[in-house]
Amino acid sequence: MPYAPDRFVCAFGSATLLKHLEAIQKELEGVKAAEDIEYIHRMRVATRRFRNALDIFSGCLPQKKHVLWQRQIRLITRALGAARDTDVQIDHIANILENTEDKKLKPGLNRLILRLRQKRQKLQRNVLTALEKLLQSGVLDNIMRSTQKKLLPEEPGRPHSAALYVLSNDVIQARLGALLAYETYIYTPECKKELHAMRIEAKRLRYSLETFASLYPGNLEEYIVRTRKMQELLGEIHDRDVWLEFLPQFLEAERARTQKYYGNQRIMLKIVPGIQHLERLEQTLRDDLYHQFLSTWAKWKTSHLWESLREEISVHIPPQEIYPPALPPAAS
Repeated sequence: MPYAPDRFVCAFGSATLLKHLEAIQKELEGVKAAEDIEYIHRMRVATRRFRNALDIFSGCLPQKKHVLWQRQIRLITRALGAARDTDVQIDHIANILENTEDKKLKPGLNRLILRLRQKRQKLQRNVLTALEKLLQSGVLDNIMRSTQKKLLPEEPGRPHSAALYVLSNDVIQARLGALLAYETYIYTPECKKELHAMRIEAKRLRYSLETFASLYPGNLEEYIVRTRKMQELLGEIHDRDVWLEFLPQFLEAERARTQKYYGNQRIMLKIVPGIQHLERLEQTLRDDLYHQFLSTWAKWKTSHLWESLREEISVHIPPQEIYPPALPPAAS
């Protein structure tokens, strides 16, 4: 997404990166303590937003720094993601257990939640290791110092840079195009990978809309709300797909484990009913969510939502002749 960054673009980008960096630092102690799953969630989101902003404003940074920062932050994002996903799974099964009256189903659900909690304990060690490496690398302090250098004093009433509107248009148009490229797959429920990829593009679009929202009247609120809804629906569908793939594997692993430990699989007679019940629940929920997504998408198309977004961000691009001169390439 080529553009000509000026000092105002880079100041805007630096302020954005610092905001996400502060959000990361705010959650560090809570993630270490692992007493509330929301710390993991908030820090994971903050690292994702940071990486998205880092890509958007890469033109303001030396290439070596951009690549290095992306790599280092990606490592902690992955560790947080695995832990967060398992937290969500544990919470999901706990809620089902709480609302299950059939005693025949509980042994299987209890066994599943036991294994998930064991997995989560191991993942916490991975999180702590990743956090330690991140802190020891000094990357957070390095980012802080580098971005603070590009900040400009606030000038109330100063209009936004022309280059900033150009960048916003380029980024959002590209993100929207990447999202809409998956539309052809949404009418085939078996296209699980493509639906998941579409969810990732929805997330990137949403983060980009949030990055530039302050440039526009109404702060792009309608489009952010709709994109968040899409991301949530596709995320829920993906979660169901993960369960439907995982549960048969879980049963096979438990059969092997009980055979090795007891010399037989009789205990599986108590485990299987709960897991099969969960599998049926997940399939029903997946079907409902998929049809809800299709219905919601159809409404957005009828209202020309995406065409309106394209118009909203393009109408503010200033005439070419008033673009400011580009910055020289960032030093390595």
